[in-house]
Amino acid sequence: MDAWLAAHPQDRVALLGDRTIVRRATAGNLRSDLGVLARRPALDALHPGLRTALEALLDNPDAHALYALPYSIAWADERGAGPRRAARRRRGAVSERPGLRAVLRLRARDLQADDYEGGDAAWVRGRFGALNAQIGSYETYDDKLYGAKTFFGMSVSCCATPGAAQARGRDGRSPAPPGRAAL
Repeated sequence: MDAWLAAHPQDRVALLGDRTIVRRATAGNLRSDLGVLARRPALDALHPGLRTALEALLDNPDAHALYALPYSIAWADERGAGPRRAARRRRGAVSERPGLRAVLRLRARDLQADDYEGGDAAWVRGRFGALNAQIGSYETYDDKLYGAKTFFGMSVSCCATPGAAQARGRDGRSPAPPGRAAL
């Protein structure tokens, strides 16, 4: 990897991207990755230019060459980002709380785009009280590739605070702060 980066400094940002894997540019790898894009048009659309770059590499495959592949493409089949999940998303009802529902829908898109800005922004704008959820890949700084990669995880925690039961209305929801809708 060091030799490749020294000879191809223009690849450094992509190869060390926090949500990419590093692949060898073999014909098999490239065909497999192009196959994912063919089967998952949404992923193809969310990663403009990737198909063209992979096709260019396939014109002259080289097992010594390296390329970066977004997590969502590398693990599309394992993560189940396919038609069943899309159908569930269209049906909605992942949560009765509109704020949480918005965060989860944006995070689903974020996971496909390998860019968490939308879900993170929705989380920051929301009022979730004692609820905390982390869904996606996050920095650990201890991977074997320069400490640059992230790892998938999910944690959801909810903490009851003293007096929370008394503060809740008859419907079980916390009252909304002034000027904000209840979740």
